[in-house]
Amino acid sequence: MVKKLRIRLRSNSITLIVIMLISSTFSSFAQSAKPVALSKCWVKTDSLIIKELTKEELAAWVDHPPFRLHCDNDKNYHLKFYEFTMLTLNPFENKSFGVGDSTMIPILARKAIDRLKNGDTVILKGVEITGDENSEVEKLPTLSFKIVEKEPQK
Repeated sequence: MVKKLRIRLRSNSITLIVIMLISSTFSSFAQSAKPVALSKCWVKTDSLIIKELTKEELAAWVDHPPFRLHCDNDKNYHLKFYEFTMLTLNPFENKSFGVGDSTMIPILARKAIDRLKNGDTVILKGVEITGDENSEVEKLPTLSFKIVEKEPQK
């Protein structure tokens, strides 16, 4: 009788150990699943999502905070923090203007926007954004906006 009881206890403990291992595996697997990272974001105005910016559109966007973005997950975000950099082609130059936040860009960066030409690029590094639905901060490595000249519409 004691022998049967020992065998039963051992089998129950083995079953319990197997169940614990399986549940911990599923638990760690579920915790490691991360949301899909954002890869592309575009400038969002009141009525448009702009994928290619003219100098005038960029100036209008930075003059009216909060700076809104529309990303590839079809959600809207607000810029919270970023380092503002410009890459100009003529003369070829990469210039950092410091950091900006949700209310303004660096003052010298705003002045430099007026001197941008076709093909120049605005680069935002170390970007932190918050969503429209929640205030959780997400980080993006880099956002870049190439300046284009659009043909006047007739």
